[in-house]
Amino acid sequence: MPMVEIEIPDEVRSELEHLVDEEFMNQEEAIEQLLREGLRTYTREFDEPEATDLSEEYASNMWDTAEGTPTDEGDDYTL
Repeated sequence: MPMVEIEIPDEVRSELEHLVDEEFMNQEEAIEQLLREGLRTYTREFDEPEATDLSEEYASNMWDTAEGTPTDEGDDYTL
């Protein structure tokens, strides 16, 4: 396996140590898993199309039903 050496701020190192204590067996395992998940998330952002919000897409075609239909011009209907 290739070796990678990085410098990280003290607060990041502290968070990593806490994560190792809580979640992982050792620091190497923690870093490997964090890199794997980060890369998966990063590439997913570019591979998947953005979800379409239907309420925004069709908002111009909607009307408030309390105000009547879009063609209702005050006509009274009798049955």
